[in-house]
Amino acid sequence: MRRRRGEVKALPDLSATPPATRLRRRSPWGGKAMFLDVLFFLAGAVLDLVWWAVILAVIVQLLINFNVLDTRNRFVWTIADFLYRVTEPMFDRVRRFLPRFGAIDLSPLVVLLLITAAEMLLGALRNYLLINGLYF
Repeated sequence: MRRRRGEVKALPDLSATPPATRLRRRSPWGGKAMFLDVLFFLAGAVLDLVWWAVILAVIVQLLINFNVLDTRNRFVWTIADFLYRVTEPMFDRVRRFLPRFGAIDLSPLVVLLLITAAEMLLGALRNYLLINGLYF
């Protein structure tokens, strides 16, 4: 039967079915998470965590250099050491290519720009795969 113009299709009554069944019916993939959705989510989450680690490392190093935080405190030392170990390999690689500016270290800024570019590239890749039907 063909609908007339302006006529709205009636939705099925889902009030009698249990909530779990309602969710499964509405999902176009049958409730299964797509593999690439998980992969892109994890890659984005890792990039976000690294971005925040860089920001926190810069803040902690500034506070230590201005003697606001005392590294003799075990907790402060543990946090500063962890952030140093996580971010310093990235900073070292960037420092190899940057010219020396004296006391100014621009490597965290460059690392943040690279992380942002990687996030944009990840989003563009996901959109490309969606548009071309290669997303499974």
